Amino acid sequence: MGESGGHFFWSFLKLPLISSCRLQTKILAHPKVNIVISHGGWGSIAEILSEAIPMVLFPLDGDHPSGCKVVAKAGAGLCLATVPGQTFSAADLVQCLHSVSKDSKFHESCLRLREAVLSAAANWPYSLTKPLAEYLQAERLRLHP
Repeated sequence: MGESGGHFFWSFLKLPLISSCRLQTKILAHPKVNIVISHGGWGSIAEILSEAIPMVLFPLDGDHPSGCKVVAKAGAGLCLATVPGQTFSAADLVQCLHSVSKDSKFHESCLRLREAVLSAAANWPYSLTKPLAEYLQAERLRLHP
């Protein structure tokens, strides 16, 4: 177990693995990661976008519903639920995963969204996107020197 005592469930070569706690950004940088299932919090969305990976989201609370709506509207992923506590079935999850994995528009939208954030920050230094862009850029450089 890692410092936090938690575990991440993730898929590697289509085999489910339970691994001791790792940094999410290192997992996201792995070339075999092509879809992320997440709660849709803004911190997770920023880390996922730093690798331009499509998402399947389900909000739990807090900022999750707004993150889910933005990701879906931008075409960077799909939402299993739109409000915290809304239920969905395993079949719903499989359908979303299938849709995202088979349609390249989701990955293309992630690339465009990441570049839009970086461009907005470069062109307007007082933009609210500047901290996000700096984070995305730093993560990409750190994980892909």
